[in-house]
Amino acid sequence: MLGWGGYWAWDPVENASLLPWLTATAFIHSSTVQVRRGALESWNYLLVIATFSLTILGTFLTRSGVITSVHSFTQSGISPALLSFFIVIVVVGLGLFATRAHLVAEGGSVGSPVSREGGMLVNNILLSAWGATVLIGTVYPILVEAFATRTVGVGRGFFDATSIPLAFALLLVMGIGPVTPWKRADWRKVAARLAVPAQAAVVIAALAALGGIRSRGALLAVLLAAFTASTPVAELWRLAKARVTKGEGWGQALGGIVRRDRGYWGGMAAHIGIAILAVGIAGSAGLAMDQRELTLPRGQPVAVLGYELEFRTGFAETEPQRSIVGATIELRRDDRTVDILRPAINDYRVQAVPTPAVHSGIDEDVYVSLRAVDQNRALVDVQVFPLQWMVWLGGFVIAGGGFWSLSGRRRSRDDVEVPS
Repeated sequence: MLGWGGYWAWDPVENASLLPWLTATAFIHSSTVQVRRGALESWNYLLVIATFSLTILGTFLTRSGVITSVHSFTQSGISPALLSFFIVIVVVGLGLFATRAHLVAEGGSVGSPVSREGGMLVNNILLSAWGATVLIGTVYPILVEAFATRTVGVGRGFFDATSIPLAFALLLVMGIGPVTPWKRADWRKVAARLAVPAQAAVVIAALAALGGIRSRGALLAVLLAAFTASTPVAELWRLAKARVTKGEGWGQALGGIVRRDRGYWGGMAAHIGIAILAVGIAGSAGLAMDQRELTLPRGQPVAVLGYELEFRTGFAETEPQRSIVGATIELRRDDRTVDILRPAINDYRVQAVPTPAVHSGIDEDVYVSLRAVDQNRALVDVQVFPLQWMVWLGGFVIAGGGFWSLSGRRRSRDDVEVPS
């Protein structure tokens, strides 16, 4: 029987959806360098080929049945066509690039590594390395099974060990890169711009530690995320203050700056969303309370993980495609009812799939998944995940930043104006 809880488990299908997102994000950043400086044009072609190829690969993995995943479909007749299409895309795309590479104009260079384009190049390297490690961990078991006729597994430990350092490095680069001037940076100027965000990050991390966070990984995530989120705020304040000294009001100054270059400030909003998302992931993963398996006698409250659960009654429903059995459970905290939960098990005849009941709070989410139930007792799994709301908030902020970027007019290379 499946167990649910959280939002990411490094499942092969989840990984397949992450891969093109990483390469597409790398392309968005390096295309800015191409527009502004005329550099990284060849690299951008490769990123576009990789992104499209990985979308086809992900579709193949989902539809072919070659992987074991709760998200995959059973093997279908379209899988050979998808695999053939993937091979054609890779061979033809890279072949065309190889034969025409000498015609790709590289009108500019990255120049100094201590520059905004240098920071975006580091960003691309980190995103590409992350994508490569996820790809290797996802397809390695498939290749071993195909060519060595034995079964191996790549678990969460591999993905966490490779992805977490890269994610931390990305957060750091996201905080430094946007305030670094183009072409060549003056370290003193960059340090002056980063001083306030660094101080804010230290204060926020200290407050998190005083608030009870003891996980080193979670504290480091809070520190880097606060730094990344504070940098665009401090930069916007600096630019607005310069306008105010010339006679503009604060509202006019802030609005004018953000509207004038929507692409840049939309990207900065997305960076803030990534920072919020990082804290949500670190909090819900690093601070999650261990899953507890409980037997709930009917009418008798049981204390667990700071809550009380009381099984009220079971229920059963029948639909054309499934039968449902479930339990009605009262969730209490501090002697008051906070929610009425109805976890269930959906029997689709070929597979039984539990549907957890989730109580979402400001500080944490409570997952209750049903294992078995009769009229006298219910067997459930309970787990508490802190700060999951920040995952949702971060996603909405990222999306909002993207829409704001797209709301501006298209700008040519000569017309681009990014704060320097």
